[in-house]
Amino acid sequence: MSQYLGDLKTYESFLEYVHTISHLKGLLQTGQVLVAHDLNSDLLSSQYAPQAEKRIVVQHHHAHMASCILEHRLNQDVIGIIYDGTGLGTDGAAWGGEIFTGNTKEYTRIAHWKNITLQGGDLAVQQPWRCAACYLHAAGINACRVLKNIDEKRMTAVHNALEEGILCCKSSSMGRLFDAAAAILNVRDEITYDAQAAIELEAIADPTTPDCYSYTIKIEDEKLTLCHDGIIRGIVEDMESGVEKSRISAKFHNTIIAATAHCVERIRDKTGISQIVLSGGVFENQFILLGLIRELSATGFKVYHNQRIPINDGGVSFGQAAVAAAILEDM
Repeated sequence: MSQYLGDLKTYESFLEYVHTISHLKGLLQTGQVLVAHDLNSDLLSSQYAPQAEKRIVVQHHHAHMASCILEHRLNQDVIGIIYDGTGLGTDGAAWGGEIFTGNTKEYTRIAHWKNITLQGGDLAVQQPWRCAACYLHAAGINACRVLKNIDEKRMTAVHNALEEGILCCKSSSMGRLFDAAAAILNVRDEITYDAQAAIELEAIADPTTPDCYSYTIKIEDEKLTLCHDGIIRGIVEDMESGVEKSRISAKFHNTIIAATAHCVERIRDKTGISQIVLSGGVFENQFILLGLIRELSATGFKVYHNQRIPINDGGVSFGQAAVAAAILEDM
């Protein structure tokens, strides 16, 4: 892997990216066999890839899963719990709350968190209140009643856009669910750095709180779907009842852990797979990471997570290379 290059959002960063590829080829005295790149063709790295004669497209969350599989040199199929902010899915939706089965070469999306309609494009990432408005709308709750710090005109504009389908996309992102919870709790309405809302939500969680919110797991199109409506309603009810934010945050985290563990137990019953890999930026959250490892280990799973390779998007390139290498073996 190269040094950290940051987001390729500027021309200067892109030039450094191209230079680093050339530098590493010379340093390692290697040629180019094929290029692996993300499914999202809008990314600068994906736009650079067509210059290669041979290339392979790798779905973002499969790359996360593959990075952990290869780091721990696992040779059998695994259950991959991949929770992060955003990655383009094969159905055109923004994924991020995914549970796969598979290996470095191939995967099956066997479960995911329920799709939500997000409004505003990139603004939904920068404005957690916008995420909250979308989740509240989906749960049938008047967002103006809950998000009292936000100007009613802005809320109405989002509501109308959701109704008309203007600048909307489907998303299963765990990162956006965290953003919504943080905004409903009035922890963070807008962010100044990545994952700020989720970080601040974790920081206030009371680790002595054992309670959870209600959740359901449904079967839709032969996939398990984890539903968050009960979580959102529970948070609102607790807020309006005056429950301390530290307890609400803990209940939210506990529910993510419990629902995920319940889901993968059902997957194990169906597939017989008992090895689990955890990857994606959400697992920088120690409450979720350690709590899920503890919960899964107690029920007989062998759990792995990224340790030498970054668990966030810094490790995606390693995962892309892992997928490409596995496919190359059959070429």
